Amino acid sequence: MMKSMLGLLFLAGVVLPLPATAQPQAGEADGNDIVVTAVPTDPVRLRKAVAAFVGRVAQVANQGQLSRRLESFCPKVLGIEDIYQPMVLAKLRDAAKAAGIRELPAGCKSNLVVIFTTNGDVLMKALRSKRPGFFVNLEPVKTRELFGSGRAVRWWYENSPRGPNGQAVPGATDMNVGASATEMNSMQVYTSSLITTNIVVNLSGNVVVIDVAKAEGFPLDAIASYAAMVSFAQVTARDTALAEIPSVLGMFARPNPRKEALRDLTAWDRAYLHGLYRIEPNRPFDTQRRRLTAKMRDAIVVE
Repeated sequence: MMKSMLGLLFLAGVVLPLPATAQPQAGEADGNDIVVTAVPTDPVRLRKAVAAFVGRVAQVANQGQLSRRLESFCPKVLGIEDIYQPMVLAKLRDAAKAAGIRELPAGCKSNLVVIFTTNGDVLMKALRSKRPGFFVNLEPVKTRELFGSGRAVRWWYENSPRGPNGQAVPGATDMNVGASATEMNSMQVYTSSLITTNIVVNLSGNVVVIDVAKAEGFPLDAIASYAAMVSFAQVTARDTALAEIPSVLGMFARPNPRKEALRDLTAWDRAYLHGLYRIEPNRPFDTQRRRLTAKMRDAIVVE
């Protein structure tokens, strides 16, 4: 449950404000991005480029469907001084705008948490030590990403099964990063014209952990944009694959200087979020991927 997840973050000694010397710094205004983010004008090239983007970004774990937020979001930023929080929140809101997701009013129960820490491995170890049961359903690859990986940014999701119209499913349990493919396939419904599923996958909450030491040299707005992108879509953490697409997500595997990292979501990132939140949620992944590619292509041409 997301409330259990958030409860972990406030345990004494687990999340502490960073010392002043460790605070992330806003980037210099004159950084020059060298990543080519222009949209191909040739329809064939554009179609291939969009298909490659979706193929490299989308991550479905074992649940067999794309996950997305079915409800409004409520952000919480921990571990940095108040002066830096508006920049992080602005990037989260920018991604939410692209997706068409509304923010809950002040005082809401947080379902999106971004944590800045001086040591991500230590923080994750402490979280698992306090509540090991929460992490038992993670896939092995996600477990390796979260614990001892030394990643600058790591994240995990709470996915909850819902009915085809977004209603709660009686007796259903949270999936963490995914239900089994067998379970999801058994929920498919065949009609005269298409295959639907009896459930949709709701990204009901997520936590993003940013290791300031590992992210040193990157502008704060770049890191915040990265965190925003992974907060509204279940995306892969394969850095080398992401480096080859025009997305803020490839920043950790690109050879250009860190201070020149992309500082905002690209037109491609925005189109991906736009498309993701406008396709039918109760469809198998293969169907969703085709429709997401088409929606993204239309959105990026308009933009």
